[in-house]
Amino acid sequence: MKHFLETVRGPEFLVLFGGWFLLCWSALLVLRRTGRDHPLTTVIMLALFESLGVARYVVGSAAGLHRWMFLSLMMVIGALFFLLRVQQGAGTGSDGGGTSSSSCSTGGGGCGSAGCGGGGCGGCGS
Repeated sequence: MKHFLETVRGPEFLVLFGGWFLLCWSALLVLRRTGRDHPLTTVIMLALFESLGVARYVVGSAAGLHRWMFLSLMMVIGALFFLLRVQQGAGTGSDGGGTSSSSCSTGGGGCGSAGCGGGGCGGCGS
């Protein structure tokens, strides 16, 4: 009896693999947004995604299949989606609200005796 991974045609498998990517990546995004963001979560979801491609390669190679370029590209690009993150609010304070604070003040306290420019602040307001 032949295995599913060796009988399905290449283009149909790539569509299936694309759907598998969307399912795994969407699940990861939901987990991240619901507070379950952990490096292990990312690793597990990436491993689930990649495992189908690796299984296809192993089973397909044993069955004599030899064209792997599109599957390889999908696996590499898909992995990047799991590993790279978009930084929201880059350059803002840690609360993401667009505010930041400084120990330097314009009225004469915080950095040195004459406001900014002296003491231990290292050049406030410059």
